Amino acid sequence: MKPKFIMISLVFPLLLGFTEASGSSLVTAPLVVNDPKWPPFFYGGKQPQAPGFGKEILSSCLDSIDVPYKYRFFPIARNRVGMQQGTVDLNIYSFKPSREEFLHFGKEPLFELSYHPVSLKEQEVKIKRIEDFDQYRLGHQIGFRYSDEFLEYVNQRREKGTLDETNSNISNFRKLLQKRIDVFVSTTASIGSVSKDMGIQGEIEVLPFLIRRSPYYVAISRKSPRIKQPQLLLEKIDQCIHQLKSNKSYCQVAKSYGVVFSPDDQSSLCSY
Repeated sequence: MKPKFIMISLVFPLLLGFTEASGSSLVTAPLVVNDPKWPPFFYGGKQPQAPGFGKEILSSCLDSIDVPYKYRFFPIARNRVGMQQGTVDLNIYSFKPSREEFLHFGKEPLFELSYHPVSLKEQEVKIKRIEDFDQYRLGHQIGFRYSDEFLEYVNQRREKGTLDETNSNISNFRKLLQKRIDVFVSTTASIGSVSKDMGIQGEIEVLPFLIRRSPYYVAISRKSPRIKQPQLLLEKIDQCIHQLKSNKSYCQVAKSYGVVFSPDDQSSLCSY
């Protein structure tokens, strides 16, 4: 697959206006930024083809305001402790009031995701409510976050021994193709990216039933010793993300990763 590094050259000339308060006025040392294993947004430092959609957008915005940074991969639990203690400066989070105890949140979503069932077109799976999953073999990615209601349903299926669990989204797609499962739930962005990489976009169907919608924001540690002006830093990053969305640079990068946003996403500004 052709590398997807298109972001810096594409948008840098458009962002010169964001450098008024930059570099040394915002931070005292390079930021430590988490690089989670979260394809197609981040790849945990392993990028044989490209850094990831979220990482490209974030890196471009940090570059545009001349803020130095370095990426490091941290497992979920270790990253949370790092953000609480200030040893990790920046990560991408969905908003929860409890997280405000140790995080400052941006206001412009880096991306917004919708969670939907996905199945093979030929199977003609019909889902209009959670109870409709009862008649189908359900796949589940271990650790995947759903709505509270659907997570409770998944736990019930596990207790009954009627849940097929795996460690990766790709495994769910393979099981779908092998007809070992009938349906599983993922984000429309991930479904689009993985199905593109596997060459099966024409074989699958994203069902309209919405499980969860969640925006994800840039968040910085309240304990960071390297960030001098946290609110101003977030404001500059938010402005950059907003401008990328406004001039369609954002959508060009999304398309290069096969990221498809559902019509009910905030990011449905990308129509292609």
